[in-house]
Amino acid sequence: MARRSLFSKPLVLLISRLHFYVGLLVGPFILVAALSGIAYVISPALEAWVYQDALQGTQQGDVQPLSTQITAAQHYLGSGASPDAVRPAPEPFDTTRIMFSDPALGPSQHNAVFVDPITLNVTGETTVYGTSGILPLRTQIDLFHRQLLLGDTGRLYTELAASWLWVMALGGIVLWFTRRQALKTTQGPHRLAKRHATLGVVLTAGLLLFSATGLTWSQWAGGNIAELRHAWGWSTPVSRPN
Repeated sequence: MARRSLFSKPLVLLISRLHFYVGLLVGPFILVAALSGIAYVISPALEAWVYQDALQGTQQGDVQPLSTQITAAQHYLGSGASPDAVRPAPEPFDTTRIMFSDPALGPSQHNAVFVDPITLNVTGETTVYGTSGILPLRTQIDLFHRQLLLGDTGRLYTELAASWLWVMALGGIVLWFTRRQALKTTQGPHRLAKRHATLGVVLTAGLLLFSATGLTWSQWAGGNIAELRHAWGWSTPVSRPN
């Protein structure tokens, strides 16, 4: 007696069509998001090289009090305004990042002054994003990843890719499950289909994780997730001077 399949032929055909057309539709978006996401992951290493003059201070000596470092930054700017946030040097060789408000900058942007915590020399000044002081390179990669540098309109691409990726991934698992016996005996030019199925199964967990994290960066779903994180107290802590 033939073993009965969990999925009817019309359902398998529907899933196959969805898997194919969704792949054609969101594939380019997923590729762009994946490559820009990789760039974002390695951006700290890129920033350490691009902004090394501003990020590196004196390695030996006594660290000056944080209040004295803030005074040095204020003297450099010629202003007595209090900083919005301060990111102390995480390592002895690093500089302190002191962030000030500037009405000429956009939302969540700050003017950051980099101060050597030992010599009190100012090593650089640039516009950063957020109170954590994200540097311009990572900010641009971030914006390209989430919105293709097109503002809220561009964020729809993230929504499209992340929302349909799980449909494509899980649909591929169903197809592999229903055709796994046939794939084992696949020969000749159809080997590409076997490789496609094998690679898809291996990458499924990563694709689903990519879909979940992509939704947090999208326009509509991302806004709802941000409200949920705020309600549950999952926001990034802010360092402020005493």
